Amino acid sequence: MNLQYITLPPSDYKPVIQDYLPIQDLVNFCWERELMQFIFSHYLPVGKEGFRCMTIGDVQDELYQALQQVRTLKSRLEVAPQYIINEKNWELFMALSLSHEEVESLNEKYNDKKKVRFFRHDYRQGLGLFKYEKPFDWYWLGTEVTQCCSKERLAKILSETLHHAQKGSIVCLDFVGKYGIGNAPDALGWDWQAVEQLINITPVDERVKVKLLQKIDRSIHLYGNLRQAVQDLFTPFVRTDLQRLYLKAEDLPENLPLHLHHFFATLQNAWNSLVYYVALMFEGKINAPEDLEGWEEMVTPLKHSLKRTQELFKNTEWMAYGDVRANILEPHLAYALRHLEYELQEGLGAGQFFTVLLQVNE
Repeated sequence: MNLQYITLPPSDYKPVIQDYLPIQDLVNFCWERELMQFIFSHYLPVGKEGFRCMTIGDVQDELYQALQQVRTLKSRLEVAPQYIINEKNWELFMALSLSHEEVESLNEKYNDKKKVRFFRHDYRQGLGLFKYEKPFDWYWLGTEVTQCCSKERLAKILSETLHHAQKGSIVCLDFVGKYGIGNAPDALGWDWQAVEQLINITPVDERVKVKLLQKIDRSIHLYGNLRQAVQDLFTPFVRTDLQRLYLKAEDLPENLPLHLHHFFATLQNAWNSLVYYVALMFEGKINAPEDLEGWEEMVTPLKHSLKRTQELFKNTEWMAYGDVRANILEPHLAYALRHLEYELQEGLGAGQFFTVLLQVNE
């Protein structure tokens, strides 16, 4: 009998290992960064040549790397993922910062990449000479800007940014959430009402039309010991005590408005219900999520998460090797909790971070 072998077509895919390993902060990489990439994927221009991005404040190369690794919504299991913006699509990534040391360090790191540039600039005075640059497709105003500038000064920066933009440009503003659990009490926190006030006092020409695309509460429950518990869910070959994941009402900030109380109660009940169901599944005490008390009253995103979790348990029952709990089921629980939080968030300033995406339509 002659054996026939299938020859796979050659691939020029070369994974950029240094961008992924070693990953110490799995919560940042697998939860926070991936979630922002998922949000970006809905608004980045697919296949655009000459993509330009300006970031003001928060000057790190993490945003540059994150934007380069935003997979298309159709990219699933192929060995070479399809990215919306890749190296050849870039025309310029420009970052402005107050920190001379950080700028020097990053310019040295990216010395061989002419499309990536970091500049020392006192953005508190506006864009300055940088307003003579060509318009950018993507603007990012980080928490360094939104926290250190007064509302009037921030309105000036936002005004110059909106006027500098072109039709279709995205302007992202990243704030510290006003009601974020674990945020410092004296931090300048923002909610949607405060952002609306900022937009209203921002002077813009009549020709500049601004559209709200999305407002997102990020990292609502990634604080203190709970963050470490989620880190353990993502960590290979580490089994997590799920008791550490339960949310407690006493962790909530004091003197919350009524609508915030309702939001946090809904999210906490959904989060705890998902953790409870997985704990029961690990103990073999339940099968169908419909058997949980209060199934009929559960919010739709929770029902979807419970059903998907049930399917995954079914599909891994046959595996008699590896650590199925630590390496498959617990990471799934972390992603399911992330998805649940994203689906239920309302853009209230209830997370550690509060991100607002605007689009300029001239």
